[in-house]
Amino acid sequence: MRIFPLCILLVAFCFLPGLMPGALAHAPQAASQVPVVVDTATVEITLPEGSPECVMVTVSQDTLGFGEPGVLGLEFADDTFEPLAEDLKTSSPWLKLSQGPDDSPAQQVVYGIHAYRLNPFRIKVGQVTSPVIIVARSTSDLSETAAIRMPRIWATRWWMLVLPALLITAIIMGLWWLWKRRTRLEPLQQWAPAAPAWLQAAIDLRKLLEDHYPDMSTSRHFLDQLAIITRSYLAHRYLVHASEMTSGEILASCLLRGHDNRSLRRMTKILQDLDHNRYDPQPPVVSWCLSQTGALVDAMNDVRIQPRYTHVEASLMVEAEKAWSWLLLPENRPLETASATGGTE
Repeated sequence: MRIFPLCILLVAFCFLPGLMPGALAHAPQAASQVPVVVDTATVEITLPEGSPECVMVTVSQDTLGFGEPGVLGLEFADDTFEPLAEDLKTSSPWLKLSQGPDDSPAQQVVYGIHAYRLNPFRIKVGQVTSPVIIVARSTSDLSETAAIRMPRIWATRWWMLVLPALLITAIIMGLWWLWKRRTRLEPLQQWAPAAPAWLQAAIDLRKLLEDHYPDMSTSRHFLDQLAIITRSYLAHRYLVHASEMTSGEILASCLLRGHDNRSLRRMTKILQDLDHNRYDPQPPVVSWCLSQTGALVDAMNDVRIQPRYTHVEASLMVEAEKAWSWLLLPENRPLETASATGGTE
């Protein structure tokens, strides 16, 4: 997952300028040029209700520094009227009033003022207006063009944090999903080829002949067991679901897999005859049952040669070889004419 930290660094590099309002987002851009406003603004100060008439408005100087304190003097018709600064209301939020010193001149109430404006202005109280006040240190001359860059309010740019956060979250979740879905290479399983089918079939045939040697009362049961052994042998020898198929289906399935036609037809013919006779209303003849057993042994013997070495447990190999030798003995041969013993595996 070396690509995961690289993606995170790439996303952070793309959105870092938007997340730094002062250093990168707005630093080398040209400041907007706006002309100094020639018109003089008028700030109205509203007195409390029932106040006497204001007869004079004076300012300590005709030029104020931007944001620096100045002195505003108000003279009223009633000498005893001295309202507090918080009782006065201004029409412009950029002009701030504060309480002045206690030793104010006679017949005047003094307040402190701070002007946060680049243009000249006047102060009006009732019907009285002050002289024009100029704000210094904004430009050297009112005829010049001032370089102003409006401050950006961080609260209006909250989406600049939300959108990158959502994008980074989506990328992280996508990478996590891909990591969970990645393909894990499992180690190869050590397996061995299955044991040859004739081993268990030889053991089962010997047991069938020894325990259930047929007579007229047991011939049908003998054929049932012989058909089960035959289907089990075909299933393990040719890797088909022989226990669930008819003889014709077994032949067709094996031929599709490319097996030898001659040996298959011989075995499926034996199985077909077994199925027909074990369901016949008349009990099968004992001699015919034994001849079918001999025919099955001969058919197995034709395909018994193992093309390559296959590891088999020693106990199984010994028991199977004994059973096969027993089946080939003349006294145990179901048929009088038997083929050669064939090769070994």
